[in-house]
Amino acid sequence: MNNNIISELDLKNLFLYYFKNSSQLNHKQTLELEKIQHKIEIILSLDDNFEVINNFQHSFCPSYPNSILIWGNENIFDSKKESMDDLNQIIRKSRLGRARNRFPISVISIQNKIIARSSTISSEKELFFKANTKLKNFLNEKEINQIKKEFENQKAKNFEKIKIRRADVSLLNQLKIVYIMDLMVEYEKKKFGFIVSSSEKKIINDFPEYQQFQISCCPYPGIELFRNISENKYSGENIKYNWENSRNNVEVSISPFLQEINLIKEIDFSKFKEWDLLKLTQNYFMLFLLMVSDPHPNRGVNIHCISGYDRTPLFISILRCSLWADGVIHQSMSVDSFLYFCIAYDWMLFSHLFKKRLEKRAEILAFSFQFLSEIQSQSFSFNHFQQIWSQHINNSKIQNSNENDNLDLSSNSQIIDNKTNFQQILQEDLDSTTSFEDDIPIINHSKLSSDSQKLTENIPIQENEKREEKLQNLRERFFQIYNQVIIPLFSSKK
Repeated sequence: MNNNIISELDLKNLFLYYFKNSSQLNHKQTLELEKIQHKIEIILSLDDNFEVINNFQHSFCPSYPNSILIWGNENIFDSKKESMDDLNQIIRKSRLGRARNRFPISVISIQNKIIARSSTISSEKELFFKANTKLKNFLNEKEINQIKKEFENQKAKNFEKIKIRRADVSLLNQLKIVYIMDLMVEYEKKKFGFIVSSSEKKIINDFPEYQQFQISCCPYPGIELFRNISENKYSGENIKYNWENSRNNVEVSISPFLQEINLIKEIDFSKFKEWDLLKLTQNYFMLFLLMVSDPHPNRGVNIHCISGYDRTPLFISILRCSLWADGVIHQSMSVDSFLYFCIAYDWMLFSHLFKKRLEKRAEILAFSFQFLSEIQSQSFSFNHFQQIWSQHINNSKIQNSNENDNLDLSSNSQIIDNKTNFQQILQEDLDSTTSFEDDIPIINHSKLSSDSQKLTENIPIQENEKREEKLQNLRERFFQIYNQVIIPLFSSKK
């Protein structure tokens, strides 16, 4: 199949359609949208096999694509008995556990692992509201009445231990997610004094099933920081966020799996409030890449902000561009085909409100492509981060096995202790087992052996001379179309 299947006219029409139809979250099925979705599937089929989850009539999520693409199925399903029907059932239950029903979903597959995106955890009040309106689809009357009774008695800890939370954990396990990158600047989102969403870091003590995940808190400002960024030539240099607001109550915390790696030690994350937008984005992106390049095949990553409309597609889009430039994903896509796929799928169909952001001059989409000029060097390449992991594993000293007596390796339902030393984890076996406790599959992600060293040693070093050229061409192509189509439209409406 010809990989140059997207023309310049296709790109311009996409930008034009996006500008005119991005004022609302719900995607109304139009003939033009059907054509865009069809082109996306053709582009993806150049390199990947995929399945489609039917989200027409917003049966799963009103702000997700009408056709949700699922690729990396070999990483999602452990046996032939598992199928898309099983995944659909898990999603149908788990979606209520996330703000706006934006459940974790696979958007990138690389070297036997899933990169997923979602919104944050639903608040108790949102769960209660959903319990009254939607839980009847999969909870019986007795369970619903019990939930209501617990909420009315203000038994918050018990209320959170309902099937929705468990289903959310189940979906994360099904996707083999280990790392969670949380971009929220707060522990829970409040509006008009009411808590409208929560987060894993907020509920982890009350709901210990979330302790199995390696959570990194990376407070990253919302759309307000990007206002008037065009006046700074879409660069984040010298743009700083005011962290003094009391709602900004989250400090950077790095997951234990990553704390002992030299790259993390070299970056003083405690000074994140001193960084400008450029440095903040660069350092968080390196952390994101470190998670993605973990050589263990069953350590996927889920990234989220609050709703997943702005910050989440920013990092997903940058990651996709970087991996494409390295030649490790979407190898057959031309610049135009890749740009079409990235804009349409990562941004438009996952409901980034492009036009509304433009009206507020918060051009985060344009920033994401300008930022590519800041990560062109080999120090941001996937191969470089594989080498970081390889060096770390090779330099890790095997500790006395007696020091690991505190880890119950025989327990199928083992939950990772967040205080566990990374060196202890490195020397354990690679075998991963899945078991069920209270109908929740708990995947034992904590095992990594010398096999992981083989994974990194056997990876061929890619020819990376083209990385800089590919990212530069992609950035230039984006702004060529952006300046020809969007800027005149936006200027005419001022």
